[in-house]
Amino acid sequence: MSGVTLIIMNCLRGLKISAAIFSSLFLVTGLSFGVTPPGTTSVTVQIVPGLNYGSVSPNYNGQSLTNGKAYTMTAKAKAGFTFTGWSITATNSITYTNSKAKLTFTNGMTFTAYFVDKQKPTLKIATPPSSNALTNDTISILGTTRDNDAVTKVYWQLVNQDSSYSPTGWSSAFTGNNWNNWWVDLKLAGNTNTLLAYAVDRSGNCSPTNKLRMTWSAAPVSLSGMTLTVTNDPTTAISFVSFGSSTFSDETGVGTYIYKKTGPVAGRLSLKYTAPPAAKPNNLTVPLLFTDATDGTFSNTNNFSLATDTNPAPTIVAGADIFLSDANDTNGTLLNFLSPPQVLDNGNLFMVVNPLVVWLSAPYPGNIPDRVSLSFTHLTLVNGVWTAVTPRTYTGTVIATGFVADTNTVTIAFDNPTFVSKTEEYAPATGSSLNILTYYYTNSLATSGTGTFTYTNYSPAGSLLQLNQGGTNFYYVLTFTNLSSTSNADSGSYYAETYGPGGQFQGSNFGSFGIVAPPVITGQPSLQTVTNGGTANFSVVATGSQPLTYQWQLNGTNLTDLTNIWGSIVSGSTTTNLTISNAATNDNGNYTVIVANDFGSATSSAAALSVTLAPAITTQPQSLALTNGATARFRVTASGVPTLTYQWQFNGTNLVDGPSIWSSATIFGSLTANLAISPISTNDLGNYQVIISNSHGSVTSTPPASLTFSTGGPPGP
Repeated sequence: MSGVTLIIMNCLRGLKISAAIFSSLFLVTGLSFGVTPPGTTSVTVQIVPGLNYGSVSPNYNGQSLTNGKAYTMTAKAKAGFTFTGWSITATNSITYTNSKAKLTFTNGMTFTAYFVDKQKPTLKIATPPSSNALTNDTISILGTTRDNDAVTKVYWQLVNQDSSYSPTGWSSAFTGNNWNNWWVDLKLAGNTNTLLAYAVDRSGNCSPTNKLRMTWSAAPVSLSGMTLTVTNDPTTAISFVSFGSSTFSDETGVGTYIYKKTGPVAGRLSLKYTAPPAAKPNNLTVPLLFTDATDGTFSNTNNFSLATDTNPAPTIVAGADIFLSDANDTNGTLLNFLSPPQVLDNGNLFMVVNPLVVWLSAPYPGNIPDRVSLSFTHLTLVNGVWTAVTPRTYTGTVIATGFVADTNTVTIAFDNPTFVSKTEEYAPATGSSLNILTYYYTNSLATSGTGTFTYTNYSPAGSLLQLNQGGTNFYYVLTFTNLSSTSNADSGSYYAETYGPGGQFQGSNFGSFGIVAPPVITGQPSLQTVTNGGTANFSVVATGSQPLTYQWQLNGTNLTDLTNIWGSIVSGSTTTNLTISNAATNDNGNYTVIVANDFGSATSSAAALSVTLAPAITTQPQSLALTNGATARFRVTASGVPTLTYQWQFNGTNLVDGPSIWSSATIFGSLTANLAISPISTNDLGNYQVIISNSHGSVTSTPPASLTFSTGGPPGP
């Protein structure tokens, strides 16, 4: 009799066990059937592809059957699988398609039951919901699969305006748990995107193709801060437009605009020109069709691109110099814009004062009769009480400067020759700027002069500069194209129109410009209140020609980046943002920053730092043992910011200065760090505590300090 070897075909790829390994396991575990009896032979029964597909009953595998004896075996498929037939080999191969095999056993027979997987896997797309309007063009799609056996792959394909369906365009998704869950990362095209996905099991069965329809809403909701540039035809009605919040500028005009998103990839843009006069009839409305978030078309043939504007135009030119050079280099003009000083408080209300002497923070710039406007605090007499009302602004002419005791003063004659007396009073609005409307100009044609100017910022890249000289108006549309941190001159291109005193058009011009300007602080640092150990952040916003430098100060002393001996950490002392980490009470004070460039400097207003410290007791009150009639004195020391308050208690009841309500003693200092009770008697004996508080917390002394009589106690009667 020979040994029996169990032969089971292992087609379960999920088990990943080779036939050699399986045979070794079989031998190690001793799965043998001993010695085959005389007249019998060991039989082999196989289930293909694997045991999870079906079963055979009775299963004679490995058993010894009697030669010439009749046997019956029945194959049964598991759910989702189908039995396809028997293969029985002896001397000749015999095949049965019926699930029940009836046979007479002969030596050497091998039985194989075959099953196939007839059930298709299922695939679901979990997120996002179908037809969801998406605002981001990158997205991760998540899904699940289920199968009666094992899914081996998920394939996907994205169909959109950039990629049409292809029979060979399928890609494999990703999984981390044998395809129970799967995902794919997509980059969407504008408008409609359709994801196709299906699963395949190891028998080759494919799930129905699932579809996910997604709409990428590529059109922006707002154009504010963006620049639109036509990329294929610069001769169109609009070739370059920079958008502010509600105003715009292009290379030849400025105005207001309305943009409305009309669909996932569509918008409507309306431009209304307000200056210069020749641009006003050019109002325009165009539909925009977005192919993605930064590109699109309008008027069917014009391609455009959108970008965030990185060259913001300055919002203030007071104190700046602008040099204009026309396209032919035949004339250059230097414009000098005066920087207004601050108005100081002279402390005097006035009535019927015209002209008026105004005290200033700096010498008045210029030496000619300059047109100015000045705002006033305005009070009116109501029922005998002077009451502040809406401030008034008066325009006038400078008639004298700096003549009062060599101080920084300016004398102004106002256009309104009189003020209402007896019922109204005025004073210059302190801390505000004297609004100087004057600019000086010189040019290469040996002409010079003065006039009034207005400067209006319309977009991140564009501004309108309007000059008036003797009734002649000059409109300059400035488009800033270079704001380099390594250059001290901002630059760009300009388009100009000139109109005579009667409004008649006199001509246009274009060219380039450069602007240099001293610093102007447009965003002041704000006060900070932090707890002890917290972080304080100060920031400043300034304009002016680059590069700008920054130097933060504490109480007028320059700061440097360092770790103080008391533990706080100073960083950003020469940047726009100053940080005090691990702040302590030693850091309290007024913080300012000096902003400077090659053309001047500006100092910010002071921002106070207040580091708060919750109360903490450093020395607890001590217990006392005194004689009857003595004075009891309890003391406590504590730290904390802001100011500490104290409340002493006797046996949990607040004490009040003055005669005691329970003894003949008088109480002193119940709201201070030092408490006194005198003279003490039996009713004053007990426990004394103090509650110390400030706006950031409170602490109670502990343990209570006791008051007792010393040895001998009180005298007897």
